[in-house]
Amino acid sequence: MNKKIVYGALWVVGCWLIGCTIFFTTSIYTRWFDTTIRNTPSQAVLWSKATTNNGSSIDTTVKQTDTCKVGTISLYTQNSIPVHIYYPVDAQQQAPVVIFSHGYATDCSIYTFIINDLVTHGYVVIGIDHPGIAKKVVLPNGEKIVYQKPIFADAQDKKNKTCMALDQYITNIDQAYNQIKEWSEQVDHILYNRINMQKCIVIGHSLGGAASMAYAHYNKNISGSISLDGFYAPWNTTKTNTIPCLYLSAEPKRTTQQARLAAVQAQSIQNNISLQIIPGADHNAFCDAILWNKVKRWWYATVVPVGNITAEVGIPVITNHIREFCSSRIQ
Repeated sequence: MNKKIVYGALWVVGCWLIGCTIFFTTSIYTRWFDTTIRNTPSQAVLWSKATTNNGSSIDTTVKQTDTCKVGTISLYTQNSIPVHIYYPVDAQQQAPVVIFSHGYATDCSIYTFIINDLVTHGYVVIGIDHPGIAKKVVLPNGEKIVYQKPIFADAQDKKNKTCMALDQYITNIDQAYNQIKEWSEQVDHILYNRINMQKCIVIGHSLGGAASMAYAHYNKNISGSISLDGFYAPWNTTKTNTIPCLYLSAEPKRTTQQARLAAVQAQSIQNNISLQIIPGADHNAFCDAILWNKVKRWWYATVVPVGNITAEVGIPVITNHIREFCSSRIQ
């Protein structure tokens, strides 16, 4: 047998074995030595029934964006929307409210460092898991709605589907807002006389952040909105936002991030948007991925980029920005 063939085969097998060793070693390490600690505060999981006639202030025939050619919203409008209510255990008076929306294909359970901080400082946090957009939602009847990665035919199709998802987010946020307000007025409800809907902030990450900023155009009764590195163009240039918004941005290293930041800066000229860049942070530093060890960050870097920011530095910076903005809006 030709020695070159034998050596070549051995080289291929050797590389394969080395690759498998690295794969399994890092995989085991990321699982066994995961430093992520989630201390979820006291919570209740309730269900907001979404219908086409729920007193919503949103006209679903009017798109948030300028150029997306999509029809009226129809996704999941007849399903229940799960809302996680996180509340301070020793609250003695009506608490300000934060409505929180997760990023695409995640859920509220991976934002505990932000939720914990807000609850610790006296806020009631309402976390929405958006059916069909969240990683998984189990409805009261046992039906499971699992996220399915969308397939895009082309760039325009991707833009259209992103716009539809954004509009779905906005509709769900509005449904949750109205439902929470209704619950707060029901004498026998857990939220009765516990929350102050006159002091309500809307927060979200990624697409949830984009929806939170957009929602400030629709509901003039909220006190402010915060976007955690979430902005999608084309923005609806016919709308001007008078409600203050805070945009916390990852450090813009990639072209897409630079374009996103430029779009925010352009909108801040005519809208009430304040901008803060978090040095060293990548897109997913705003969720519990910031708590991961270096190996796990490297392992998931292509799909869950966190950046080189440490939890010790990043968490106080992010939570302080959020709290300072919230405090300024509810005084």
